[in-house]
Amino acid sequence: KAKAVDNALMEKIELRRQQLSKLLEQLENFSPTESDSKAEAKQILKGKSGKASLKQEEETLQIKIEKLTNEIAHAIKNELLKKVKDVNGINFLAEKIEISNADSVKRISFDLKNEVKNLFCLLTAEIDGKPHLSLIISENLVKEKNLDASKIISELAKEIQGGGGGQPFYATAGGKNVSGLTKVIEKSNALFTDV
Repeated sequence: KAKAVDNALMEKIELRRQQLSKLLEQLENFSPTESDSKAEAKQILKGKSGKASLKQEEETLQIKIEKLTNEIAHAIKNELLKKVKDVNGINFLAEKIEISNADSVKRISFDLKNEVKNLFCLLTAEIDGKPHLSLIISENLVKEKNLDASKIISELAKEIQGGGGGQPFYATAGGKNVSGLTKVIEKSNALFTDV
């Protein structure tokens, strides 16, 4: 039984190492300069983490993955800030991003909303092979323009063979058709210009 537990843990560690390696590569694209996080992650991948047990190694890998994911989310947010377009006094953004989890998409959405006034922001991503949509709208636009993120996301989700919902200012959706993400961006542009 102990051997089965060790084998399962070894598989988990290998998956975490692969994930950490992919995150390092992605972070390298945003910022080629060396940071403490990158150096620590590289050391862990070389097997020099200094941890005695498999459980500790798995926990260390998970912590580093979370730290790098947060750095990548911050870098993506900064790139997205440059892409916000003023459309009739409304700051509009509809982009596909490369990120590994829905929590990061949500965090980026709310960070953008906190930094950009009058925001209508649709982010799409492929997460674990499935399409993900996140729509956030500044509260004043919800009231003034009668926009409802939940209704809009439900309409957009049809393009990814999915469904979703949420609140008038923030909604998410998932689906089955990753190839529909491009159409979602196009449709959001059309929906937005009709508002």
